[in-house]
Formats: sequence, C-alpha cells, structure tokens
Amino acid sequence: MSGRQWIGSLSSLMLALVLTLMLWFVATERERQLVTVDVYPRNGPLPVALIGAPEGRSPYDPSVRETTVTLRGFGDAIAALDPARDIRLAADLGQATPQATTHAALVQVMCARCARLGVRVMAVADSRVEVRLGRTVTETRSVHVDWPGAAPSGHVITRQSATPAQVRLWGAEDAVRRVQRLVAVTAEPEQLQDVMRFEDVPVIPVDDEGLRVLDVIVRPDRVEAELHARRRGIEVSVRPELTGVEADGYYITGVAIEPQTLQLEGPADELRAVEAAGSLRVPVAIDGEAGDIVRRVAVGDLLPPGVSAINAPEGVTVTVNLTPLPGTRTMEAAVTTRNLGEALSVQSLAPARVDVLISGPRAELALLRPDSLTVSADLAGLGPGRHTVRLGVDAPAGYLPRSTTPGTVEVVLVAGARATAAPGR
Repeated sequence: MSGRQWIGSLSSLMLALVLTLMLWFVATERERQLVTVDVYPRNGPLPVALIGAPEGRSPYDPSVRETTVTLRGFGDAIAALDPARDIRLAADLGQATPQATTHAALVQVMCARCARLGVRVMAVADSRVEVRLGRTVTETRSVHVDWPGAAPSGHVITRQSATPAQVRLWGAEDAVRRVQRLVAVTAEPEQLQDVMRFEDVPVIPVDDEGLRVLDVIVRPDRVEAELHARRRGIEVSVRPELTGVEADGYYITGVAIEPQTLQLEGPADELRAVEAAGSLRVPVAIDGEAGDIVRRVAVGDLLPPGVSAINAPEGVTVTVNLTPLPGTRTMEAAVTTRNLGEALSVQSLAPARVDVLISGPRAELALLRPDSLTVSADLAGLGPGRHTVRLGVDAPAGYLPRSTTPGTVEVVLVAGARATAAPGR
C-alpha cells in the first residue's frame, strides 16, 4: 500500500470515529438530559476561604462569607457531587500590597471532580469579595468553662477549669481586640455530680455581648473541661404533722409527702436554726375527713424570714390515706330461688327468711338495706322431691357476707304448675 493510500485509509477511519462519537453523544444526550442548576447547593451556601494574604497581614470582615454557584451538566453527574468535599471556594488575596487596609478579590471555584464528571461551573452568585486587612497579632488568653444556659437547678458552680488552661489567638489586630472571652461551653451531663469532666469541648471566642467573633484562629480550638458543683443552701427533711380527728369509722393507714426533703437557701443564721431543729413540720388538718386526702401545702409561712425552698417553690404535697374501720351487722333477708328446672314448681321453701351476718365499713353498715342483699337457693339439676339446699348471698361492692342462719333451706319441688306462690325462679 502506497503512502497516499495509507493516509486516505487513516482519514476515513478518523472520519468514521468522529461520526460514531457524534452519534453516541447525540444518543446519550437524548437519554441523559443536560440541566442547569442555578443555585447549588440547594441545602445552603458554601463558605468562601480567604487565602494568600500578604505576610504580616490578616483578613477580617469580608463582604461575602459564603455563596452559591451555577452548574451545568448531566443531572446524574451533578447529583453525584458532594458539595462539602468536591467544591471549594476561595478568594486569593495575594495581589494585595503589604500596606493595604482593604482589598477586593474574585471568588475562584476549585472542583477537580466536576471536570471528571463533565460538570461545568457557569457562574458564582457573589463573585467579588471585599475584605479588610489588618496587622497580624497573636495573644495568649485563658479559657473560661461555661455550663450550657443557667447554672444547674439548685446548684452553684464552685470551680471551673480547662486543660490546657490557656490557648493562643491569631488574627487581625482589630478582630482579636473584639474578643472579650474564650468560652468552652460544656454539654449537658447525663447525671449531675460534684465533679463533672468533659472531653473535646470547642473553644469559642466571644465579644462583650456574648456573640461569636469571626476571623480569628484559636489553637488549640478544643480543650478538656472540668466543673465542680455543690448544692445551694442546706437540705432538711419534711415531716407532715396531722391535726384534728378523722371521721368516725375511719382510720389512717398511710401518710406520704413529696418532696421528702427541702433544699433551703437564705441567711446563714436562719439556715442554722432550721438545721438545728432537725426537720420542718408541715401541718395538715384532717378534721372529719372520710376518704383519702391530697393537699398542696405552702411552706413559705413555715420558714424563717428570707429563707426559701429552691426545689419546692409552690409547696409540698401531702397524701393521707384513710381506710374505713371494719364492722359487722346481722340483717334479716328473704330467700329466693334460682335455676328452677323446666316443668317444675316450688311447693314449699322453709325458712322463707334467714339472718345474714355481713361485714363492711363500719360507718356505712347502718345505711345498708336488707333488700340490697340477695339470698338465694340454687336449684340447678334438682328434680321433684324434697331437697336441702345451701344458701348463697350476693352483697354490694365493699361488703362481705360472712354467714347465714340457718345456712340451708328445705325445698319441695313438684312437677307441673306451681303449687304455691314460691319466690323467684
């Protein structure tokens, strides 16, 4: 094959390859639609890093701290990106002069994975950053350990410490000057103890209003923290003191109080006097009460002036259980029958009335009526003839039948219609 023929064949192969790639691209684009995402990422903007500041100068108060970008590419390729790892935004301050106090820089986008996936960065929402530059200073500051929110209820923090106790700050002089405290805020402990230790607590620089100061570097930025806590005031037990007499026929079976101890705070002399008494007595009147008593009792008037209960500002709850005294009573009641067989009748039933011994709350026995009792002879399975049947008694709830006198009755059953007007069937 001559050189000219070889070149012609190669040209034909190249043309065929280009046509194949074009056909593949067209077919692929039909299956994988190109999309433009105007705001990326959708779950929040990306931070803009400030890099390359002149030696001895530090940036602060940038006009843009975070922004979004516009991406174009296949939808699945954009979805495969991890914005936190794949995309980095930075403003290069390398062109600023050593004496500059302000500088403007463009936001650059770095995304190596975008190129591999065929995704293009079309635009940056905030493409220009204006930043202030100040003299770099470094200072050593002490770390203050804080409890989250207010001090634990009923406790006072007596000592706090951090390891290391001091850290270093870097940044522009104006930014560092804003830092009033370095605060290590602990997590809420699962259980309150006298000494609480926390690891890996972040150190936060805050200003005089307690707001975080940005644009300063803290090293190390995490410490170990320790808090010592103790209860405020003193603890005394609470004892209910019952006054009066319960209703006739009732007796006390239990007394409970909640909380059982009070944490008191106030003048030292007054607290010592309460502590010397050994306990605080809470009066509860039970005059004529029948049934359980639940009362909220204020303790403010029971305490010396200036003394308050930290753990029971609304008072204590006293529960008194009153139980009826048991008693017995004998009552005369009519005898009835039940479960009388078909085609049978009661010819006679003797005796027709019996004495029933019943027990129950003594105060209520006198109110029980005889017709509240059901005294019955069970005739189930009995045929014609004379039978001795044991009696059963049903009584209202809270009452217990003890016996009947006599305990049995004589019943005569006959076939056919009733021979006598015997009680109940």
